[in-house]
Amino acid sequence: MMMTRQFSKALVLLLSLLASAPLMFAGDERMVGLRSGEVLWAEVESHDEDGVDFLRLDNGGRVRLAWSLLDPRFEQELRAEFGYLDVANEEVMVTADRIRTVDGEELIGLIVHRTEDALHIKTAQRMIALPKLRIAGPSVLVRAPALDIYSREELVQKELDERRGALGLEGARGAAAHFDLAQYCERILDYASAVRYYELAAAKDSSWRPKDLESALLRARRKSEAQGQIDALREIRRERQRGHYESADLLVQAFRVEYPGTPLMQELKDLEASIGRAREEDMAKAIVSRWHAWASRLTKQAGRKSDYSEAIAWVESELSNEILSGVQSDLGELDPDISPGRVRSIWEAREKPRSHHASYGFATWLLGDSRARAGMKTEEEKPKASRRDQARQDLEDRIQRFLERQKSVARASGGRAEEDPAAYWESMSSSGRAQWLLAYYAEFSGDVEVLGIHFRSCRDCGGTGVQEINYVGPAISGEKRARSRLASCPTCHHVGIVRRVSYR
Repeated sequence: MMMTRQFSKALVLLLSLLASAPLMFAGDERMVGLRSGEVLWAEVESHDEDGVDFLRLDNGGRVRLAWSLLDPRFEQELRAEFGYLDVANEEVMVTADRIRTVDGEELIGLIVHRTEDALHIKTAQRMIALPKLRIAGPSVLVRAPALDIYSREELVQKELDERRGALGLEGARGAAAHFDLAQYCERILDYASAVRYYELAAAKDSSWRPKDLESALLRARRKSEAQGQIDALREIRRERQRGHYESADLLVQAFRVEYPGTPLMQELKDLEASIGRAREEDMAKAIVSRWHAWASRLTKQAGRKSDYSEAIAWVESELSNEILSGVQSDLGELDPDISPGRVRSIWEAREKPRSHHASYGFATWLLGDSRARAGMKTEEEKPKASRRDQARQDLEDRIQRFLERQKSVARASGGRAEEDPAAYWESMSSSGRAQWLLAYYAEFSGDVEVLGIHFRSCRDCGGTGVQEINYVGPAISGEKRARSRLASCPTCHHVGIVRRVSYR
């Protein structure tokens, strides 16, 4: 049992060492790790984008293995050797300038010259003279793919100039310098140049890392033969990164037609899958941001209308569907055929990290007493108050009696005494109406998750709902000693609080 454990540990260590370094082998014979944990000693007979054909060394049998059946470490090494790796691996990045224009476009390039009227911006394809009148703000330094700013020829020449001293050395040092330059050429997808510098590395010193040179040269030659396909895949990838998914899909279909037997089919399949994932992620983010944006926009539009009954009916029956329609219209570039049901299902399954807020303001009273105070702690839930003096207790009793009288008058008249919601709504500002409608939508529509209801006491009455009016003249008839009377707070309309909703 102990020997078995020691052997297993030794085997794991051996696999790790072999997987962390380039595959070394005599001829085509090698040890290959499988995803199941087994080890296969075999010789590679052939390979394609779907898998590898091996000739087993133990019994002479032939076996076909899909890439997915190999241990991931060995799969990566073999894919690199045979030229099936992601062509954008370790892409060279450079510092560039990002400029936003007044019409919302974004331009990334290198500012090479400034005149009184324009900026001259270099990209890999052209030189752009951008009028300063079209610039929305200062440029920002960003990291960008080198091939977006410079041509391959410019990048290779720049490296040649910087490495000229090392490249002129002989022996192993010269071979290493050429090998490093060839690897740089692979990173900028210039495989013809990579082949040239790998060959020069071997010419400098044929004994310097011969297996690494042989493997790298084989890979570079294969990719050089598929240079057009690699460039096409890069263009697909760039369209995906820019969020141009429809364009990326069209380029994928064109690639399949133009290169039906491509050795880079697996890369194409992986890229196509990544386009789908990126589209779904962007769509989910866009739906969340656009939903909140449309809710704010539509309630602002409705806030400009002064009819109270129409505003309430609209927010209860139409607002949700109008938001849905607006969000769907904004998703044209991501998915022009998306259905309303799909939009709503993505919205309902959304991640909800950020909270939003809306307040009824001093128009909280329009909800009615029960709705306005829903969620507040009752007297039993509040901590016990400390002893107050008799004058304060008398005032509180008077306030309670006053509020009870107000409620009785309101019930007798079928509503609030001397308070007309329609007239009050008409007197409100458009921004106040918009906030009220947004809060009402958030709390009662069911479209959003209500995180909490928050209350703030009215600033004018301190939360009592009434104000005490003092008189300095003669006593009021019937109240010989009174010098004050209670009145409903004109600010909060004796509700006493401002109700605020947090949601997401």
